[in-house]
Amino acid sequence: MNVDSYYEIGAGHTFCQDYCLNGQVGEISYVIGSDGCSGSKDTDVGARVLCHLAKKRILQTISELLPLTNLSVMTLQVHLLDMLSLFKQTLSLPSTAFDATLFIAIEYQGKCLVLGWGDGIIIEKRKSGLRKVWKIEYTSGAPFYLSYFLNPERRATYEEQFKEERVKYYVQEDRFDSVPSISGSWTEEYQNDIIFLKVYESKDFDSITICSDGLDTYQHEEDIDLDTVLRYTDYKNFVGDFVKRRMKKIKKENKQTNSFHFDDIFCATMKF
Repeated sequence: MNVDSYYEIGAGHTFCQDYCLNGQVGEISYVIGSDGCSGSKDTDVGARVLCHLAKKRILQTISELLPLTNLSVMTLQVHLLDMLSLFKQTLSLPSTAFDATLFIAIEYQGKCLVLGWGDGIIIEKRKSGLRKVWKIEYTSGAPFYLSYFLNPERRATYEEQFKEERVKYYVQEDRFDSVPSISGSWTEEYQNDIIFLKVYESKDFDSITICSDGLDTYQHEEDIDLDTVLRYTDYKNFVGDFVKRRMKKIKKENKQTNSFHFDDIFCATMKF
């Protein structure tokens, strides 16, 4: 079992608003990432705070999440918001500083729990080599952030403006390591829930990766490019800082081909 993560600035930013972290404590392994909204001030701070608060709460209450249900997730959400509200007051920050996505993957007692608030990308790789990619976005292009719960007026405005909002999942699967070209095609699924929630049997999977949607902002792509998404998880091995090595290699390759991603990227992988 190994976990690793890395984040880097996008070409369109002057400072990075993505953040991620990882760790292993006893039976618990985790990766956590957050993508701060570029349209709000101080979200580089907010993204970091969200990740660290999520880490603290998960380590304190992992047993309460199992079995993973809507109720246990909502309880976690309430606890996170209580901690976030206290932190916001302590630093005298506006709620907009926490306009950021939050994705969490936790492995505990043979199960991997993946939770997500906002838009992002999740890559599943089974031991058979089959990979499935989830590209999560909002039909309006405006994701619902946890921070909206901190300000009733902002939440009401969002819900009124985007009352027909739905979460859209682009799903691509049937990609095998031995097949160089993409098989299958993107399908679309819709739901109204604001939380992405999945439970995996760890024994069936090789790895789970959570990423920000910066992977989908390369300048030469008009739409989602699966090869770009999967390129970030083509790890040579899983020893040590394997995500950091992979992303630094891609950064070098991008420089050689004059390619760049406009938005910041975080990538965090859990190897079973």
